[in-house]
Amino acid sequence: MKRGFAAMVWLVALMGAAFAQAPERLARPFPESRMGEDGRLVVASNMTLGNLAVDQFANYGRRIFAPEADREIVTRALTPMMCDTATAGGFARDQVAQLVRGMSRQERDRLKARDPASIEALAIAVAARLDGADAEAIRADEALGPGAYRDAINGFSVALDACRFFGLERRL
Repeated sequence: MKRGFAAMVWLVALMGAAFAQAPERLARPFPESRMGEDGRLVVASNMTLGNLAVDQFANYGRRIFAPEADREIVTRALTPMMCDTATAGGFARDQVAQLVRGMSRQERDRLKARDPASIEALAIAVAARLDGADAEAIRADEALGPGAYRDAINGFSVALDACRFFGLERRL
């Protein structure tokens, strides 16, 4: 009898542990690009330019929000690169233009007023489009805590403000 009771307690504890496991977190479609030892960019063979743009803005986000960073100084230093529409900023600008076209007047007004939640929502939408991901899946993952897209969201959020929506502020 004691053995049966002990086995049952063990089984209930095991089942409880299985149910208590953390949910699986969202991952980006490719490992992040990086510089190789030879100084060349190392990327997955089937990465798109959009994926590389997300990588670049994730890099900006990491640098701006690094614990030892002075956010204002780092943002000012990175602004010319973030806002350069001949590079990753151009990919972001194209997505922002498409997204703004579909927005209501109220959504545009919130962006114009620099509402943090609205800017973050736009940053998530831009990252999702460029990375070929689902914006709702990113939002759900971020609700669990900082996830695979947090650095990119931070980078896009800062850039949206610093770059005046990549030159599209008048369209808001």
